Amino acid sequence: MTNAHRSLFFASLTILSWSTVSTAFKLSLAAMTPLQMIAVSMTVGGLVFALVLAVAALRGELHSFRSSDAAGAVIAGPVIAVYYFVLFQGYSLLPAQVAQPINYTWSIVLAIMLCVAHREPLSVRQVFWMLTAWAGAALIAAGGRDIGHISPAGIGLMIFSTLLFPLFWLLSDRSRLPQALFMLISFTGAAALSWAGVLWEGRPFPEMATILPAVYLGFFELSLPYLFWGKALRLADSVALLGTLPMIVPFLALFWIHLFLGETILLTTILGLTFIVAGTFLQAREGRKRHAASSRADRD
Repeated sequence: MTNAHRSLFFASLTILSWSTVSTAFKLSLAAMTPLQMIAVSMTVGGLVFALVLAVAALRGELHSFRSSDAAGAVIAGPVIAVYYFVLFQGYSLLPAQVAQPINYTWSIVLAIMLCVAHREPLSVRQVFWMLTAWAGAALIAAGGRDIGHISPAGIGLMIFSTLLFPLFWLLSDRSRLPQALFMLISFTGAAALSWAGVLWEGRPFPEMATILPAVYLGFFELSLPYLFWGKALRLADSVALLGTLPMIVPFLALFWIHLFLGETILLTTILGLTFIVAGTFLQAREGRKRHAASSRADRD
């Protein structure tokens, strides 16, 4: 296989993993509380990154760092724990086909946060495409009434989740730590908080067979996709092409939602998701064009 083919292979694994997690959320919530899910999945994810770091250390690839560099990762632990708690609570109150697309708009919020952090004003076109994406989310929420009651609390939780996840990635972006080490520290903190919450909750822990979806999330939501995606980027001939592939994820997720959860996929969900994906892609493209123009101006 050429590097381009290997890159596409790892990118495909990433997309396939990401597309299944919304279904796994609902399956796991049928047997576990959100705190139990977070505790199990964060523990599994942390173990994967610990193994990655152990291998890197044996190969002499792990660089030294200052203890102060770990501050962002320590802060990120509670942030990611609260994010998943809010996310799982939202999923417990909504159909998966409503919850998943609304959560997908977190990338729009991240773009806004990055612009604020770097003091880069948004263009009129970027704002327009962002509003287009949010209009799609509103369409999905409104159309979801056709398959039953849509919980306002669930919608509110999903919107709140779109604020928390970008904050986690902003902390990651500013960290000087290796990515795997940042993840290990933050996941360890999140797992510790979650296990404390499980003890406080006092709910009986499910049997081993029923926690498999949470274990699956630890592998295919929290750890392996990041490793696959990093590998795909390193091997890619065209990073721009890879950047468009995640747009497939929410549509592919609808297939798994229908197949395993039995939800009838509504036309409003498909239309709204089209608005979300198009708005997300076009505002990102506009942002890249402005950044490239700004870079050229600085060089001149």
